[in-house]
Amino acid sequence: MPDIQKPVEELSVDGGKIRLRTAEGEPCTWQEYKGISLHSACVTGAFFQDNSALVEWVNNQPLDSPVTCLGDGHDGVWKIRARDCPKL
Repeated sequence: MPDIQKPVEELSVDGGKIRLRTAEGEPCTWQEYKGISLHSACVTGAFFQDNSALVEWVNNQPLDSPVTCLGDGHDGVWKIRARDCPKL
């Protein structure tokens, strides 16, 4: 993920499950992801089963004060924001 130069004013976070393809006849595998979009920087990325990478990347970006955070209400997304991204 790139480093942002301009302070981030707004971001969106989403999370969910994706289905991974498996060999024919085997049951599907579902895995969790988190995605983030930094609006003013036009940067969008996804982190597959790696919440710590998402947190580290966001915490290392220049953030405005306040930052407007948008999300879908998914508990996992807001737990990351509250616990791991205190600068938001």
